[in-house]
Amino acid sequence: MVCLSFDELNIILEESVEYPRLQDVSWIVAEMGVNSYNMSLVSKMVAASVNLTFFKPVIPISEKYEELNTRYMKRFTDTLGFYEANVYDACWLYALAVLDCGTDDSDILKSAINCVAEDYVGITGLCKFDAYGDRTTANFGIYQFSHDDGLPELLILDEWELIFNEGFIREGIH
Repeated sequence: MVCLSFDELNIILEESVEYPRLQDVSWIVAEMGVNSYNMSLVSKMVAASVNLTFFKPVIPISEKYEELNTRYMKRFTDTLGFYEANVYDACWLYALAVLDCGTDDSDILKSAINCVAEDYVGITGLCKFDAYGDRTTANFGIYQFSHDDGLPELLILDEWELIFNEGFIREGIH
């Protein structure tokens, strides 16, 4: 079963117990609906019993990321997340474009940022853009809820790098 939801996934999982047929199939959920931090224990138990699987963008693990994440955790007592990592790379691209052009004029930077991004590998990976201004690569993890000694556990099954116009390239297992 495919479930498209946002934060209401908690309610959907909890109420699905009343419909036994929904418990007999595996669930695939769009990443937008899965926030394991906000899920109740009941929701996590149901998610594990239906093998709830989802895809989620991830940051490729690298020495650069680990170093920054260590500093980030000391300052904010939280792990450097996907969105913060992308903001970090965007700021670096902007700063490098300003340095490269010698100006902060947005019209000039708009055309220069693609050149700067061409070879820039940030903590989120290669930041190269296509003709439409979209990144040419993205990393996704495949996650699944499972049971570990009766308790629900979130596992990463695999990680893939998507290179647009080339398809999925297997990068490795976490």
